Amino acid sequence: MAEFVEFDGNKIGIDKQYKLIDSPKNIKKIASHYKKLLEKINEGDDSLASLAEYTPLLAEIVGEATVDMLALDQKEKKTLEDFSFSDQYAFFNECMTKFIGISLPSKSDDEKPEEKKEDPKSQEEEPSTN
Repeated sequence: MAEFVEFDGNKIGIDKQYKLIDSPKNIKKIASHYKKLLEKINEGDDSLASLAEYTPLLAEIVGEATVDMLALDQKEKKTLEDFSFSDQYAFFNECMTKFIGISLPSKSDDEKPEEKKEDPKSQEEEPSTN
């Protein structure tokens, strides 16, 4: 069954709705951008300076992928600089997940509070009312 990724162009200043299908063309596109991302990450080291360089690089690659996947023209491409990176990243991540089965961490992954698991032994036993 076909997989689709829908994107509201208003999130990037374009009054257009997009619906991408998991075509071989789209799979190749997103896989290519993912490969580029991995290559750039592997070039760096584990230092904080490398992390500082990685963040704008991620924004650049996600922006390029957004332009490519949505087939934006030069004018539309220029508007990406003024719109939410989070929306572009979510679109990139959804394309990766649905088209090639790989998911990058999302902001919501970091914000989820850990559920505290109670130790059943530590629960006080209530007296039986029998």
